[in-house]
Amino acid sequence: MIKFFEQKNLAAFKIFGADVVRYLNGRITQDIKSLAVNEARLSLILSPQGKAEGKFSITKKEDYYLVIAETSGATSDEISKEVFIKNLLRFKVSDQVYAESFDTNQKVFTLFDNEMFDHGALEKLEKNPNFSKIKRGESLTFDFVTDLAPSEYIKANDEEYLEFRIRSKFPIVGADIGPKVSGTDIPLADYVSFTKGCYAGQEVVEMSQARGRANKKLVFISGENISLNEDNLKVYLTNSEDTSKEIGFITSYLNIKSGFVALGFVKSDVDFQSKFSILTESNTVATINVDVA
Repeated sequence: MIKFFEQKNLAAFKIFGADVVRYLNGRITQDIKSLAVNEARLSLILSPQGKAEGKFSITKKEDYYLVIAETSGATSDEISKEVFIKNLLRFKVSDQVYAESFDTNQKVFTLFDNEMFDHGALEKLEKNPNFSKIKRGESLTFDFVTDLAPSEYIKANDEEYLEFRIRSKFPIVGADIGPKVSGTDIPLADYVSFTKGCYAGQEVVEMSQARGRANKKLVFISGENISLNEDNLKVYLTNSEDTSKEIGFITSYLNIKSGFVALGFVKSDVDFQSKFSILTESNTVATINVDVA
């Protein structure tokens, strides 16, 4: 069943200019030279220290690139649309590279399906010129920019999309990626080209790959008959003596009928055959399930 969700924390704009390919290939983690028209990839903007300064999809169009960026707020220490564009064009000097926003009445909608898109639905979606077919974690989604909600599909509420995103194991800026999580702590295979030329933050990425692991690992977490709140988001490793050691934290979560589902991060050297737990509101230890995302 296809549903649509109006994205409040995605910002869309066009990037174009005579130097756009050369400039972006030296600024972002993904290779865009090899993109075919209407092909999309996920990418990151990194600081030289590996901090995530932007996370987005980029889709090649006939005469521009469609960028759909994750945003987290409007203050200077968060990634608003304005901060994202500033970060993206930080090293622009005389380069002919320009960013153009869509009209204010244009919104970003995401179409998703808990099972699989049928072929007819895909053909209809691709008629929108500003669409992006992108894999979010384990799930295929469609983003498109338009001024009208797609009324032929079912509207998803915040909780439905959050559950879909968590079960798809897809972290986002603000909720999951922030001061405690660097750009190299998320699974990089979908975000980084390891064969293209240099880009800002490349040294940190290469170092994490040379070590064979990042400092933290993204995980999918669930628990039965347990509810989460903002006070019990620490993850513990519990040994045979039932003493606990803090080894991670939960970032996004949703309480559901059977318990909860969540995304979080744990230390990358953790043995995933171990017993994991959280502390409940009554300060008792509750066993949880932790799986690599």
